[in-house]
Amino acid sequence: MTFLHAPRAVVVDASCTVEMLGDEDRWVDRFARWIVAGAQLLAPGHYRLEVANALLKGRRLDPMVAMDGVRRLFAIGIGLSKDDPDALASTIEIAVRHGLTVYDAAYVQLALELDAELATQDKAMARAARAEGVVVHD
Repeated sequence: MTFLHAPRAVVVDASCTVEMLGDEDRWVDRFARWIVAGAQLLAPGHYRLEVANALLKGRRLDPMVAMDGVRRLFAIGIGLSKDDPDALASTIEIAVRHGLTVYDAAYVQLALELDAELATQDKAMARAARAEGVVVHD
C-alpha cells in the first residue's frame, strides 16, 4: 500500500464503523490503511453505545454477535473523548448551526477540536464538517 497522505487523527463515526464491522470492503480497507499508517482513531464518548445500538437495532443482529462487533472496537483501540463542558457548548452550537443532532455534532466538534479528519457515511454530518473546514472521508 502506498500512502500519499497519512492522517494524524481520524474521528470515526458509527455509520462507517458499522459498515466496517459488516465487512464492507471500502471501509475495511480504509480502517486497515489508517491503522497501518499509525493514524489515531478517535470518537466521542457515546460512540460505542451508538455502534452497539446500530448493530442490535439497525442491523438486527443477535445480541452476542453485536457484542462481538463492539469487542472488535476495543481491539482496534479507538480512543474516546472525555466529557467536557466547553466541548458540549461547542457541540450544541454546531448542532444548531447545521441542523444536526447533538450526537452527530459531537463527531464534527471532536474533529475540529483535534484538527482531525472525519470518517462518516452520514451526508448531513459530512456537509456540516466540510462547511466547518474538516477533511471528510465518506
